[in-house]
Order: sequence, then structure tokens, then C-alpha cells
Amino acid sequence: MRTHLKGINTIKRKLATGEVRTYYYHRATGKRLQGLPGSPEFLASIAAAEASTRQRDKGTLAGLIREFQQTAKWRRLAESTKAEYRRIFTFWEDQFGTCPYPALEDKAFRRAVIK
Repeated sequence: MRTHLKGINTIKRKLATGEVRTYYYHRATGKRLQGLPGSPEFLASIAAAEASTRQRDKGTLAGLIREFQQTAKWRRLAESTKAEYRRIFTFWEDQFGTCPYPALEDKAFRRAVIK
């Protein structure tokens, strides 16, 4: 059974020997995927690339927002509240998403954000 995997970039290149070779890349991370589509090695490399995208925000404001959205407290909120929080989170993530935890605790940084 053949399935179409989203987020896979297929590149064909002609080598110096004249041979045409196909390479596969994970679109979000740019990591090259090993093996042929459908093989266990290929699926494992996709899983590893996906895992790296989930952990790229670790230790930042964006990561803190993602962690909150995985909690039971988040799940108990009404849909209208979640929609409003997502709007606010998007703003803060665009502005300061890559900011690490220690900077969030710095008084000078907080003063600059409030201004």
C-alpha cells in the first residue's frame, strides 16, 4: 500500500557519473531522510525529524506556551477562552518566542516588554 507523506521534499540530482539519484528531505527541518520511502529506516528518520521539531522550542517562551497547551488546565478551558488565548499567545510568540527562560525573569527585560 502506497501513501503520500506530507512534509517530504523530493530532490533529484544528476551525479558526475551520469546517474540520477533521488534524495528525500524533511521539509520543516531540512534534514535528509535515510532509506527509501516505505522502509523502516525511512520512517524512523521521519520520526526523528518530527521529534526534533517538537523539542526546538524547549527552554524558550514558545516552549512554555506549548507545555501549557498540553496541560489538563488548558483542556478544561472553554473553546472561546482557548481561541482568545491562542490569539494572545501568537502575538507573544511572534514577538518573544525565542527568548530563553532566564531572560523572562530579568527585570530589565520585563521593563522593556511593558514599555
